[in-house]
Amino acid sequence: MRKCYFCKGFAEPNKSCCQKHLKKIATVSRDNRAERRKRGLCVQCGKKPVYNQALCKICNTCFTDRRQKRKIVVLTYYGKYGRMHCCWKSCNIVDPDMLSIDHINNDGAQETAGSGESLYRYLIKKKFPKGFQTLCMNHQFKKQIARLRKFKTRRLK
Repeated sequence: MRKCYFCKGFAEPNKSCCQKHLKKIATVSRDNRAERRKRGLCVQCGKKPVYNQALCKICNTCFTDRRQKRKIVVLTYYGKYGRMHCCWKSCNIVDPDMLSIDHINNDGAQETAGSGESLYRYLIKKKFPKGFQTLCMNHQFKKQIARLRKFKTRRLK
């Protein structure tokens, strides 16, 4: 067991401090970001932000890179044969800008993960649970049309 950096108590698993100090750090960080936002500075580092944004150019680039890497990790994990590839039978799309995560059983409303960036973070945090696949946007749309058609047919009967 690791020791807390501040109080030498037991640290949380994979963390450098205990639960009490993790909460304190989160509160201080949140307050600092709020103060920087109020003063019109980059919420991350306190420098002058890009016009009409909350982040400076460097922080914006770092966050964009991190988001892109996270997306690629998730799309690769859920892609065909463990590669970043659409899972539709004969589709050859590999462009990350055209790929997204799909709920295999159309049960996305039951998930608390949301979509996009928050979904990628959720999937990584939960160690890649089952029930997801990588699809290109065309096949996401095609799957939705087929589902709606099936639903409409069932209602008419």
